[in-house]
Amino acid sequence: MDLSILRYLYESQVEIIEHSAIKEGCSIDTVLGACRNAIGSSGYTGLDDNQKEHFDKVVLHLIEDVRCPGLVGLDGNHNNCLHTFTDDELYTYYESETLCNRCEEQIDYEKQLAQKQT
Repeated sequence: MDLSILRYLYESQVEIIEHSAIKEGCSIDTVLGACRNAIGSSGYTGLDDNQKEHFDKVVLHLIEDVRCPGLVGLDGNHNNCLHTFTDDELYTYYESETLCNRCEEQIDYEKQLAQKQT
C-alpha cells in the first residue's frame, strides 16, 4: 500500500476522500482521522479496528488497484477499461483526471477523425 498517494489526496484533494466517506455513509471526521494516523508515524498497522474498518471501506479503493474509468460513451456512462493505474499514473489521474494511455490515445484518434470530417 503506497501511503504517499494517500498523503497527496489528504493534503491536496481531500474532497475525494470526503466524497467517498459520504458515499459509503461514514463519518468524514472518523475517516480523515484514520487517514491522518495512517500517513503519520503509525501507518496502517497502527490504526485501531474501527479506523481500519473505515479506512478499508472508504479509502483503500482510492489508493490501491484503481482502474481507469474508461471513456464516456454516447449513453453518458463510462466504458469499462481494464487498465489498473500504476502509482505514478494514479498521481496524474488525480491531479488532472487524465485517463490511461490507451483511453487518451482513443480520445486523440476520435478528435482527429472529427477534424477530418469538417
